[in-house]
Amino acid sequence: MRFLLSLAMLAGAALAVPALAQDAPAAAASSAKAAKPKKICRADTSLGSVMPRYVCHSKEEWASIDKANQSAADGALNGAGPSLKGPGT
Repeated sequence: MRFLLSLAMLAGAALAVPALAQDAPAAAASSAKAAKPKKICRADTSLGSVMPRYVCHSKEEWASIDKANQSAADGALNGAGPSLKGPGT
């Protein structure tokens, strides 16, 4: 009985292979149309936490985030940011 069941499954698989081979180019074409941008993940360590949190964005999103961070850092170094001096100094 097991042998017949195995034989039937093998025959079904053999019949399905040509059908899958015919659908492969159509599936590749549809996946090329809806290709999502590749995500790049970076570890973000929070103050007071040992475990990093991973943040994922596309290459273009990371470029704009890095540009905004660099602009904020330049502003802080040039005195445009909050003052590090005390109120009476």
